[in-house]
Amino acid sequence: MLSFDLTIRLGDILTVLAFVIGAIGFAFSFLIGFRLLAARVANVELTVASQSGTIQNLSTALVQVARQEERISALRQSVERLENRVDGSIAQSVR
Repeated sequence: MLSFDLTIRLGDILTVLAFVIGAIGFAFSFLIGFRLLAARVANVELTVASQSGTIQNLSTALVQVARQEERISALRQSVERLENRVDGSIAQSVR
């Protein structure tokens, strides 16, 4: 017949205590890890927001540079047309 020994020894208590302490340590480890991860995500969000503003400013500056280049090109063409007119007028007056 089977019999159960219901005595509790000091080793049994230490084993259970070690498991409980391990579980609590594991839970705190996860909690600290999640808090650290949340802080990193918040830092990344701030960095992205900062860079977003910088990219918007850069985009505006690039559009302005492109417009300025178009104006310079149009002025260059106007100057070339005027030079051609002047050259044509000088050539006709010399004849």
